[in-house]
Amino acid sequence: MTILLWLIPVPIPFRVTQTFSQHPGYGKGTDFGGDNMPIYASRGGRISQVTNEFVYPGNPGTGYANRIVIDHGLSESNKALVSYYAHLRSNTVVAVGDLVNTGDVIAYSNNTGMSTGPHLHFETREGNVPFNHYPYLRSTPEEVDTGEPPEPLPEFPALPKCKILAMPYLNIRQRASITSRDVGDIYAGKETGVMSATWVGSDLWLQIGYDQYIAMIYQNNIYAEWIKEN
Repeated sequence: MTILLWLIPVPIPFRVTQTFSQHPGYGKGTDFGGDNMPIYASRGGRISQVTNEFVYPGNPGTGYANRIVIDHGLSESNKALVSYYAHLRSNTVVAVGDLVNTGDVIAYSNNTGMSTGPHLHFETREGNVPFNHYPYLRSTPEEVDTGEPPEPLPEFPALPKCKILAMPYLNIRQRASITSRDVGDIYAGKETGVMSATWVGSDLWLQIGYDQYIAMIYQNNIYAEWIKEN
């Protein structure tokens, strides 16, 4: 496991309502209680997922609901290192592809999804496996960015973008398959960054975030188009 320092993602003083060891199942992390708290990027990186307005009338939402994922590059073990921020308000202040520094405000806490009270669920993963970051939390960005081992911000190339054509919206799937779990919607006219593209037979799927895929071409129908950079 790569040992890195992480910024406490909420204002100090803070209140922990559930620890890593108290979380059941897969979504292990730290819960910080409080409503409308500013949420800080715990390390520098690139925004790789923004799931916004994932709560519909009559439906309290699913799982993490409004959430942000930051890509921190590869760990020393050559595995993807990411941080999750969940149960957020819908008025997030970042978009997919944005570069953020340690300590930048990225969102505000709320009570969306499967939550019993307003809080931030903060999670770190290496190779998509959650690990306990709590012993390595620090109170200032300077402590994180100058801590040992040194970890410079990775160089992230600009993401290619596409525009959604489907009316009124296009389903976001957890995997590159129409039968995979539906994890949200992206509306017509929305522009989004594309992390990768994958052909599945004659269908073309675009990865727009961790565990987020949309069909660009499905059964010969076109649901999104590439945006040409000037």
